[in-house]
Amino acid sequence: MFILILLLGGCMGSKKILPRGLKYLSIGDPMPEAGTRRLKGRAVRDTLFNEGGYQWRAAVLQYKGGKVYIEEDFWGKGKVNRIRIESPELKFKREFSVGMDVEALKRLTNDWNIIYLEDYGLLDLASPLFPEVHFLVKENGRQFSATQFEEIALEQLSDTSKIVAIVVM
Repeated sequence: MFILILLLGGCMGSKKILPRGLKYLSIGDPMPEAGTRRLKGRAVRDTLFNEGGYQWRAAVLQYKGGKVYIEEDFWGKGKVNRIRIESPELKFKREFSVGMDVEALKRLTNDWNIIYLEDYGLLDLASPLFPEVHFLVKENGRQFSATQFEEIALEQLSDTSKIVAIVVM
């Protein structure tokens, strides 16, 4: 029985999003080697991103309902720079996950810095409570634009807008 509890606890712990990354990998850790086939029991594949004149490698892990991208720094130093979670299987603070409504974030705190990411059509919500964790949200209601310079207030977002990714940086 004790062994079963330990095994279950270990499985549940691996599904946590922590302020510095995941239980098994944090920001600043060495990247998984290129060509790695499995990481923590999950299939892994490599990909390259090209954006804004930068190119960087990512290891992509498949989880239920989505992927987790372990992204390298832009300078090729082989360190984890960002972890982007697109799966509802992993949770931040045991409660918040991809697919949840913005209403849940409003209950967490009303202190959010919100910017519009025009290239992605998403809003980036970050709180001083945990500045390393960003929630990317697809707004259902109001439309935003990059030419809009006024601060975006939490009250402007629809309660039913969805979290599409959680990013640890």
